[in-house]
Amino acid sequence: MVTGRLQLTAINDGAQTLDVSVGRGDIVGELGIIEQAPRSAAATATRDSTLARLSEEAFETLTGRYPKLMLQVFRKILTRVMRPNLSAPEAGMIAVAVLSPNADVDMVRSISREIESHGPTLFLDREQVSRFFNRRGVVDADAGTAEKARHDELLHEADVTHRWVVLETDPTLTTWSRRALRSADRVVLVTSPFPDEREHELIRAFTEAVDTVTDRELWMVQTNQVFINRPTANKAVIATMHPDRILQHHRGLPSSTARLGRLASGTATGVALSGGGGRSFAQIGALRALAEAGHNLDVVTRTSMGSVVASMFALVADPKNLTEHIEEGFRGTNVIDYTLPLVSLTSGKGLTEAIIATVGPILIEELTLPFCCLSTNLTTAQLVEHRRGSVADALRASVSLPGVFPPVVVNGELLVDGGVMENLPVGPLVRDSGVGTVLAVDVAPPNGPGSSLAYGSGVSGGQALRHQVSRNRASYPGIANTVMSSMLRSSARACNDALADDNVDMYLSVNLRGVKLLDFDAISEIAERGYRATGPPWNASRACERGRARFMVGPGLLGSKYWRETDHTTPQQSVR
Repeated sequence: MVTGRLQLTAINDGAQTLDVSVGRGDIVGELGIIEQAPRSAAATATRDSTLARLSEEAFETLTGRYPKLMLQVFRKILTRVMRPNLSAPEAGMIAVAVLSPNADVDMVRSISREIESHGPTLFLDREQVSRFFNRRGVVDADAGTAEKARHDELLHEADVTHRWVVLETDPTLTTWSRRALRSADRVVLVTSPFPDEREHELIRAFTEAVDTVTDRELWMVQTNQVFINRPTANKAVIATMHPDRILQHHRGLPSSTARLGRLASGTATGVALSGGGGRSFAQIGALRALAEAGHNLDVVTRTSMGSVVASMFALVADPKNLTEHIEEGFRGTNVIDYTLPLVSLTSGKGLTEAIIATVGPILIEELTLPFCCLSTNLTTAQLVEHRRGSVADALRASVSLPGVFPPVVVNGELLVDGGVMENLPVGPLVRDSGVGTVLAVDVAPPNGPGSSLAYGSGVSGGQALRHQVSRNRASYPGIANTVMSSMLRSSARACNDALADDNVDMYLSVNLRGVKLLDFDAISEIAERGYRATGPPWNASRACERGRARFMVGPGLLGSKYWRETDHTTPQQSVR
């Protein structure tokens, strides 16, 4: 597939067995060649598309000369059939419509320059097209004219010869604007936080033009003044656009514009933070270390207790101040407020108070960085991705460790800790069309609890209490520790699958020896432990200073994979 987009569908015995979208660089009809049978799926062009034809003889010649090519083809077939929604096709053509009169004057060009740093990129607006043809009228040419054909040929050649083409529309819905919107794989509408009636009419008109194109993404970007810490998501605009994604942009802040460019081009960096109870506060330090090492942290996903860390990072986008923000919210609250254990060991009130004090009434779509946290629906046995709505409500569901905190009831269904099914939330990043690089920070303990006491098949509460207060103190594993460790072990398979599938570009497993799962009081100390364990630049010469850390680095960052394990007692050799 050279340009455009196809929708592949297949129906067998009255049931739909395939429904996927393919774009530039994808292949179609490969199964028919291998089986030497008619095509098994229908392909529908959802926009103007160009395909390169490969004959059966040419295919056999190529696979005979390059046997690994056949392996790649089989992988493509299996991915398409078994995991059709794993990832979206790359957005090669990106249309940006700046409808807000207060947006940065050079905003779209700045976005294009950021995208160009990742690969061949062409910026086109009305003036660029007119200059290319040395005629202004060709931009507004009517359908069926020679000028329109030449214009279409220009867009086609631009798409073929560049990895990305950024199309800036006019500020009103002109012929050029319509053409740009209809040609794009991804449309980004930049609006004011509180648009006046004229701008709202423009939003409505542009949205209607985009809706005439099937299989496209529509993003809403609210551009705010840089000093506004908490933007307000405009419900009226959202109701008009029904956007696939809502992003916040800070005017006059180059890093915010660059982040938008990376997201729009699918080259953003996403970081997945694992669950791990109080150990999750170590990820505050890990985020700071990643930022200091030069990583752009554009998207963050989280599950379990660390969702609080991730949401605050998504709000302030500055890991240096995270500890202060979170400590302020948790100060004076009793997170582990034990109660009569009929529903859970704790009442959950202290945890809820700490969450509300930390994040307040903010919505997920109002956060500076795209954010997602996971919870598990016990009623339907499904994983829930929280991408819209109240941050506090999403966090409360995500951290509801079964047996320790009471479940959250939503429409009669019970939501508990997302770590029950996926403790390292890599999946949402892999499925995110704006993310190209995935980092993962895992603070879950490598081993679960143990006991020096051989108590056989039964133990009473009195027996356990006597051992805890005796001179030769020994303890049985506690309820909360056992429950949490069981959950982490059960969800470890999802983590292993993500690593085995090469979905993670860099994996950091931080061993926080001595930090317990229910340590919620020593936030700053645990955060510092996380920073020392993963502190930049991750070279072996500082291994003895950083404690124990383990990394797996994928080809997306250093060109080769390796495991490295360092221990504070044993200096290691450099890994080249």
